[in-house]
Amino acid sequence: MAAPRRVLYFAENALSAIQGGGIVAYAVLKGLPADHLLGFFEYRNITPVPEYAERFVHLGQAWRAPRALARVNRWTRGLTADLLKRLWPDAHVAQDLAFVQAQVASRAFTPDVVYFAGLSYRYLRLAVMAAEHYGVPMVQLNMDDWMQVETEAAGRFGGRWSRLITRELTRASAASLVSTSNSPRLAARLSAMTGHQHVAANNCCDDLMAHATDTAVEPSPVPVITYAGAMNVNLQGETLKVLASAVAELNAEGTPVHLHIYTPWEFAPLANSIAVPGAVFYKGQVGRAALADIYRASDFLATTVTYREKHISLFRHSLSTKLSEYLCAGKPVLSMGHYDWHLHEYVQEHGCGFSVLMDEAFSRAAIKAQLRQILATDPALLATMGQRNRALWERAHDVARMARETRQALRLTVEAAPRERDTRRGVIWMGEATGRAWVPAAKAMAIARQLRDVYHHQAVDLVGTGVMAHPAIADVQGYCTDIGLSPSVVDAEVADPLDLRYEPAGSRWSLADAQRHPTASLTTPPDVFAQVADLRNEVPRTTPAARAVQALSVRVSEFATRKPVVWAYGDTTAGHDVLSAIAAHPWLGHAVRIGGFLAEPHAGGTDILHGRTLRSLDRLMPDDADVVFITDDAARLARMEELSRHGLLGRTVPLFGTSADQPPYERHPLGPGQTFGEGLTALDYATRELAARTRPKAIGWTDDGFDEEREPLRRVG
Repeated sequence: MAAPRRVLYFAENALSAIQGGGIVAYAVLKGLPADHLLGFFEYRNITPVPEYAERFVHLGQAWRAPRALARVNRWTRGLTADLLKRLWPDAHVAQDLAFVQAQVASRAFTPDVVYFAGLSYRYLRLAVMAAEHYGVPMVQLNMDDWMQVETEAAGRFGGRWSRLITRELTRASAASLVSTSNSPRLAARLSAMTGHQHVAANNCCDDLMAHATDTAVEPSPVPVITYAGAMNVNLQGETLKVLASAVAELNAEGTPVHLHIYTPWEFAPLANSIAVPGAVFYKGQVGRAALADIYRASDFLATTVTYREKHISLFRHSLSTKLSEYLCAGKPVLSMGHYDWHLHEYVQEHGCGFSVLMDEAFSRAAIKAQLRQILATDPALLATMGQRNRALWERAHDVARMARETRQALRLTVEAAPRERDTRRGVIWMGEATGRAWVPAAKAMAIARQLRDVYHHQAVDLVGTGVMAHPAIADVQGYCTDIGLSPSVVDAEVADPLDLRYEPAGSRWSLADAQRHPTASLTTPPDVFAQVADLRNEVPRTTPAARAVQALSVRVSEFATRKPVVWAYGDTTAGHDVLSAIAAHPWLGHAVRIGGFLAEPHAGGTDILHGRTLRSLDRLMPDDADVVFITDDAARLARMEELSRHGLLGRTVPLFGTSADQPPYERHPLGPGQTFGEGLTALDYATRELAARTRPKAIGWTDDGFDEEREPLRRVG
């Protein structure tokens, strides 16, 4: 394996073991030799990890007004410096870059890649300028929505500042081998903003429970809620204070529960100020390893965020860094804070625990009532949540899995990737030696990036006549490897988009004339769903009723001996539209049985609504519900939590929110490649349909997959 790349790191947070965004970057970069890192950081109150402490330089040079305007700046209370920063930011960043260049030169450091994990335009622009100056690629980790925070802080310059941020993020993403973020919602926002794929790393961490002792954990006679993390007043602290007050009152009213707070030393005054004898305990600052047993001895693990609208922008789309460790510990999560915090949505969609949704008009009495209900949860359900959380960590929060592509790009040790059912292979035409009509390396790399981002390919054939004579074939191979495409070099006179080895959507695009021609501009790559919609000559529908039909079409067989039972839970008007659309559908209406509407537990009143059954959740037998559509947006998280209590989470299909943002694809049973297959996804069906529509069955395509019995192409590298 090649030596690890030398990393030039830019972020306000240095690599840290216990606090700040540096926790995630540290987990990702573990194993990087110290002399292969040179970092520039801002926050001095966060101590860098010992092994890299000497490799970090405090950037420190705050943006200041020129000396000639210093007096004016004092008279205007800093507004002059702010104005100059907004109008000519590059002049200030150029000073930062000069400082970085001097440090790099003094240490004889030769960077191979720039790693950006910052929280400001200043650090982003500096990272882009450094990458361009040294002629190296980038890797990104965007932790929070600092873009919105800075746009709001810019006031009347907000529009200009937002455009500058978007421009630099787009440049960084285009130069980035891997772009990650800390949550699915933030990844989607960044992908839409830049036009380049950002993937969720979900604040991944290594296995905290490897530090757990063998000592058996005795159940506490009093339920314990544990909070571990920072307590910034306007972010986590004010909400934790509300939780502490509710816990104190519950104890006074005869409901025993303890809140244990573990937070770094700088937050000790706030933690001590909300401690209450016999109820709320500040337990000090502990090392990460000690948290394993602390979490094992807890009943619930709490994560909080501000409940104020003016403070939520930074974290609105984020998952907290502590969530991954909580899931790793296999304990129910208690999320508490602003109602639009993405972490609430994530907790409920995955059945991780309980969410206390707040705004500035919160009711302490309502919070106490919800806590009483949470404390009374069936222990068997809590145990199931814990098992589900540990499985979720292994699937979507383990750094070995979630940082594999980043570590591979940095040439760090990675675990073997889990075996895929089928390798998604793409193809790039490199040109021909005759006449030296080669596709330029930069264009081939841009095509490879789209094959990875849009079509999710894992391997690629670099095809051409006499292709080993291409002057940059080694560079293209190396780039493909860095971005997670396993390259093979194929000497052939043609590259056939009908070749059955190639994923059909990507090969149709990459082998189109514009992509094959050495000088033509790339066309926009349409994904498989867009290509199928074009071949069908239809415009996808995105109403709640249409989304429900699409979701059912890939879950339900038209020939099932037992008809699945479908219910609607939430807004009854939208639910009526959904159930009516299903009942009137040409084949779904006969393939499923409409159960009716679900109501809150213990709801009284009529048993009939819109001519259909209305049943409260507590009167619904689990075998009587195969699919439950959540048909409203505002209360969907509370509905998901209630369905989780009743063991129905795995049968839930939200029609709003992040999890509802699925491709608008409806399976047509009589269409080409549309035969039902248990467990197949919309992507599977769309890929089969595209292949069946564009590849003659005479060359080996069947509805069951590819016929591999063809003479392989001659691979030469």
